[in-house]
Amino acid sequence: MYVNPYRSVVAAIVGLRAKGYFVDFKAETLGLRCLQTKEIIPEDQMKIEEYHFFDGAENPDRMHLVYAIQCKNGLRGILSGIYGTFSDPFM
Repeated sequence: MYVNPYRSVVAAIVGLRAKGYFVDFKAETLGLRCLQTKEIIPEDQMKIEEYHFFDGAENPDRMHLVYAIQCKNGLRGILSGIYGTFSDPFM
């Protein structure tokens, strides 16, 4: 069973930054774009090392995922976004 060690999305991001996940990613059709370097990382060049799920039990509008990602080129970063009915398909 998955147990989220973080109480909020902000706490998860702060915790992952402390573990060395310093760059931010945005999902695109061809892979993840590193927002700092503008490089696109294809999916076969990355691995999800951790994820943290926030289910929005009190407020369904706050369903959120935070991923810690390690790339083969050495970049380590975070992809986060909402999920559910009104989410962006390219979170």
